[in-house]
Amino acid sequence: MKTLQYSENSLLSTVSSDKMNVDSNFTESYRSRLHKGGDRMLYIIIGCVGFLCFYLFDWNKIRFIHAGLNAFFPVGILMLLYATIGILGTSQAHFYLAWPLRLIFGLLAAISLGMQFYVLFFALPLKETYWSKGEKQIVIRKGLYGMCRHPGVLFFFFFFCFLWLATGINQVLYAGLIWTAMDVLHVYVQDRWMFPKNLIYYKSYQKTTPFLIPDRQSIKALNIKEKGKML
Repeated sequence: MKTLQYSENSLLSTVSSDKMNVDSNFTESYRSRLHKGGDRMLYIIIGCVGFLCFYLFDWNKIRFIHAGLNAFFPVGILMLLYATIGILGTSQAHFYLAWPLRLIFGLLAAISLGMQFYVLFFALPLKETYWSKGEKQIVIRKGLYGMCRHPGVLFFFFFFCFLWLATGINQVLYAGLIWTAMDVLHVYVQDRWMFPKNLIYYKSYQKTTPFLIPDRQSIKALNIKEKGKML
């Protein structure tokens, strides 16, 4: 009888110990997921702060408080890059496409990112656009800026969509949608209140060129080789 009682107590102790281990592992796993989720939210917030840097850059181009404040533009870009890398480094894939599709979407993401940098740094005169002392510039009408007034927004959106499909990480899509909404709001403010004040002929440019979505006429007029000047 004592042997049987001892066996029952031992079994209960083992079950209790196993339950405690399961509870401990679950709690640790939950805390780990919660910590990583907080990190990913922090990265999204960092990306949003990057857009605030763009607003400060634009404001300085109009008021010209100090040339050093033009550094807010590269700071904003670095914050977005850092936030994107952070999300990729702290997130797990939620799905996997076949590797040929992942390769194709990864290549499309790289092309979209390259086009984004082309629109910002090569389709525009670099020094006049980002380091000038508030002088008015002639608006650019040719090339990708003849297709729509803010082509960078399109490539920004496509980059995150293709990166999401290539990695299978849903947080990349969530961040991309939030940041694209921030980008649309940013260019709307530029288009409505900022650029008409510091870009020559911008109002006529608004009448002839679509805001974000190219139309058939603007696509036919596309000529990437031609550049102009823009603030």
